[in-house]
Amino acid sequence: MVSGRLELTNVPVPTPGSVLAQEPYRRKALDLAVILRDKLLWTVSKTGTEARNLTAPIFDAIVATRRNMGAVPVFVEMPVGAEIDDASESLTRREQFLNTY
Repeated sequence: MVSGRLELTNVPVPTPGSVLAQEPYRRKALDLAVILRDKLLWTVSKTGTEARNLTAPIFDAIVATRRNMGAVPVFVEMPVGAEIDDASESLTRREQFLNTY
């Protein structure tokens, strides 16, 4: 997101071969630190909020593009973990988000 708008970055995507060629030079400890930091941020919900703030404009663009083509966009949310056994009628947070579309 740049100034509230979606901006395409990291294009073109590198080929798998070029990524694998750089693998011996990657610092594994740095990768582990990034994974642990992201896990901590997700736990305190900062990353989750950022993800939702980024997901909404992406979904908005998908919906607008499809509707301009005369199509009806359809999103499917699949339950995971404890949601599979949850028999309650109430919507999960992810279902509530998708329900806005």
